[in-house]
Amino acid sequence: MSAKQESSPTAAVPHTSKGRPVPKAKLAEVAHLVSLLKKYDYISLLRTEQIGSKQFQTIKKVLRDTANIHMARNALMIRALEQAATEKKNLDKLIPYVVGSSAFAFTDISPFELSDLLQQNKAKAPAKAGTVSPIDITIEAGNTGFPPGPLISELGQVGLKTRIQGGSIWITQDHVIVKAGETVSREQALVLSRLGLEPYEIVLHLVVAYDNGLILSADVFKISRSDVVDQLTIAGQEALALALTANYISEETLPFLLQKVVQESRSLSLFAAILTDETTEQILAQAEQSATALVQAIRNKNPDALPN
Repeated sequence: MSAKQESSPTAAVPHTSKGRPVPKAKLAEVAHLVSLLKKYDYISLLRTEQIGSKQFQTIKKVLRDTANIHMARNALMIRALEQAATEKKNLDKLIPYVVGSSAFAFTDISPFELSDLLQQNKAKAPAKAGTVSPIDITIEAGNTGFPPGPLISELGQVGLKTRIQGGSIWITQDHVIVKAGETVSREQALVLSRLGLEPYEIVLHLVVAYDNGLILSADVFKISRSDVVDQLTIAGQEALALALTANYISEETLPFLLQKVVQESRSLSLFAAILTDETTEQILAQAEQSATALVQAIRNKNPDALPN
């Protein structure tokens, strides 16, 4: 090969397995992903199966100030990971997780915080004909807002009872039209759509995350932040109780231990009838009660034993 051929601009252009030049748009996409992979310390892979474009865009928009969510073809995501891994440790370990429908989430917050945000920001989704429902779908009684017409027959086909009132079709009682585990029929999906009901809540699932070189699997994120806070609270309470039992002095236990000492000292003084500024009044009151009780006991046994 001549020197002229080696310096030719086309010689540096990557080619596909079939020998065709890789489109510039794909090269630009990979380059963009590589720049993001190098920029962020927290990189997560999200699974987007069963999520429609509308729901995906809704969640993406809600999280745009927190997470840069980027979807691309798996081959491009893998190529970007391979290239970025030459400069960033362990990035290539994310490659096995790039399967099915996936997306990157680049953030400045930890994957744990991102996981919580994903759970908190769910998108509504319609029930589509032919899909298996994961939940019971209930249509509640009330005004449909539709005038009398063909809708009455459609509602009746899915088991809904109706009446006409005030020029509108009313559903007279709550009814579960699809039970969990059942396949949604075309008629059921049509009725839900006509009524504007979207019974499902869709969430982007975090399947694996890169945290400054560490690879964190999905199992790690099953524990929510509230769960961790609850566990830490219980652990703190148990540690404090143990420290107090052992009379261990620390900044946290000292107020309780001093209070305990004061209470025990007072109890000992009262038991031993030691007169102090704090105990004299209570000791004299107890003595008076004891004397009164003794007098009463004597009189009960012999009314003439004591003067009136």
